[in-house]
Amino acid sequence: MSDPSAPILPAANGYELGVRRILSPRAEISAAWWLLDLESEFVWVGDEGVTDAGGATRRHGLELEARWRMSSSLWAEVDVTASRGRYRETGELIARAPRLTFNTAAVLSDWSGWSGQLRVRHVGDHQAVEDGSVKAAGFTVADLHLRRRLSENWDGLASIENLFNTSFREAQTFYPSRLASEPLAVDDIHFTPGNPRALRIGVEYRFAWR
Repeated sequence: MSDPSAPILPAANGYELGVRRILSPRAEISAAWWLLDLESEFVWVGDEGVTDAGGATRRHGLELEARWRMSSSLWAEVDVTASRGRYRETGELIARAPRLTFNTAAVLSDWSGWSGQLRVRHVGDHQAVEDGSVKAAGFTVADLHLRRRLSENWDGLASIENLFNTSFREAQTFYPSRLASEPLAVDDIHFTPGNPRALRIGVEYRFAWR
């Protein structure tokens, strides 16, 4: 059961130390170490479909960012985060907290009326329970977004989400459940399937205010 006395918005203290370096007019890189203390971690209770207040937690990690201008209209960028998190009182792992994520993209801007980006996002395997005995599967998904200038006020838009039609699990939780045909509850990972490949096409009109 949820604790009615638990704070609705737990207090948080964060610290960050970083550095940014411009290597040339075409390239820059940055790195930062961060630490985040939460007074209470919200925990998903699968049986009840609610969140409950857990213990105090501490997360810390390293973030790396890099940008490289490949041409006057084309940029390459990558962001990587590696983090660790535990409950401060027990030392247990924080369930469902990704330990490695990255986001990389090729970004096109104003090239003969075209702009857009090809972006790849990755979430690594991570613990589904506090003792680390069950793992939630990570995933890598690519999205493509394009924009074409049609006139002074009109743009054409096209997006392909999940470009390679990757089968993946989005939200994942581990708890016991029982089907009507099963005599006992079974511990298993329950998940929301990721969206399959989807194509979206549209137009955009820009109003000129005078």
